[in-house]
Amino acid sequence: MDKWPNDVAQALKLYFYKMTEIEGTWVFTQVAPGIEDLTGMTPKQWVSQGRDWKSMLHPLDKQQIIEQCQRQKMKSATLEQIYRIYARKDQVIWLRDCKKISWHKDQMMMEGILCNASDFFKLKQENQILSERDAIQSREVADLQHALKTVISSVGEEKEKLRENISLHIQNNILPIITGLRKKFPTSESILSKLEFQMGNVLGMGHRKLFLIHNQLSPKEIEICYSIVQGLKGKDIAGQLDISYLTLRTHTKNIRRKLGMKREQNLRNFLEEFLYEN
Repeated sequence: MDKWPNDVAQALKLYFYKMTEIEGTWVFTQVAPGIEDLTGMTPKQWVSQGRDWKSMLHPLDKQQIIEQCQRQKMKSATLEQIYRIYARKDQVIWLRDCKKISWHKDQMMMEGILCNASDFFKLKQENQILSERDAIQSREVADLQHALKTVISSVGEEKEKLRENISLHIQNNILPIITGLRKKFPTSESILSKLEFQMGNVLGMGHRKLFLIHNQLSPKEIEICYSIVQGLKGKDIAGQLDISYLTLRTHTKNIRRKLGMKREQNLRNFLEEFLYEN
C-alpha cells in the first residue's frame, strides 16, 4: 500500500499509514506526508507521540469500528470503514479508511489508506434533509389532494340532492301550473314555451327533456307518466284518474308512440332514463 509516490498520493489526497498493536494499543509506526493537511498533526507527531488510534475515534463510532477490526484479525482480510476522529483542536472529521490487518512475526500489523470523507457526508446529510423535506411535502400534497377529493365529492352529492329536489318541485308544482295555463289560455303558448325553454337551460338537459315531454303529451298523458314513474300500478292509476283500465291502456300506447319507444322497452324505465339521464 505504500509503494505509490508521495506526490501522487498527496495530489489524490490519500494518506498511507502503518500501525502495530502493542499490548492492546494500536500505535502508528509510519504516516505519509500531507497528513497534517487533514488532521493538523505532522507525520512525526503521529509516530513520536505514540498515539493510540482507538483514542482518536469518535465515541459514537468507537465500539463498532473496534469490533469490526477484531473480527478481521484472524482473516487477514481487507476492511473498509468510514468513521469520525478528533483532529486538530478537537475538530471532528469523517475519514474513509481502507486497511488490511495481518500478522507479521507474531505481531499484529495494520496498514491502510486514509482520505477525507467529510464533504461526502456533509452532502449525504444535506441529501437526507432534502429527502425528508420532500417526503413531508409529498405527504402534505397527498393530504391536500384527499381533502380536495372529499370536498369535491361532498359538493357533488349536495349538487345531486339539489337537482333531485328541484326536479321534484318542477314535476309536482311548476309543470302542472304550466299545463293548466295552456288549457286556460291557449293563446299564451308562445310565452309558456319560452318559459319552459329558459328553465330547461338553467336546470340542465334532464329538465329540458321534461319540458319536451310536456310539449309532446296531453295533460292526461303527462299525469299518467308521473304516476308510472312514481311506481303506481295500472289499476291504481286508472282509479286515481277516474278512467277505465282500457282507456289507460290506450293512453300508454299513445305515450309510447309519441316518445318513439320500441315495443320491447319498459315504459317506466324509459321515462326514468329519459328524464334524469344527463
